[in-house]
Amino acid sequence: MPPQKPQKSRTQILEELQDFMKRHPSERGEWYVGTAADASKELFDVHGFKPSDVGLYRHAGSDSDAASLAGLLIKRGAKGDADVKRGATNIFLFKMNAHTKPALGE
Repeated sequence: MPPQKPQKSRTQILEELQDFMKRHPSERGEWYVGTAADASKELFDVHGFKPSDVGLYRHAGSDSDAASLAGLLIKRGAKGDADVKRGATNIFLFKMNAHTKPALGE
């Protein structure tokens, strides 16, 4: 079994998400952020994310940390859901497209 990586801090996760957004420039309102227990499943099954889309997720220390980080990005202009969901320790974000849910322009 490979060794466990140390948990990243909230600041490190926020910086990674913001850096990712900067590398894929667009209006803040074109990004969607949320939390999930299984971010990959949430992205693909719920939001209609495709492998060619722009998005990423990170594991936070707790469901409240993930929700708090999502809330910060929403306050800075992203769309999304920052509700605390039990066990949702992953934060994800993606650039909305016509095929995603929500879709760009909704």
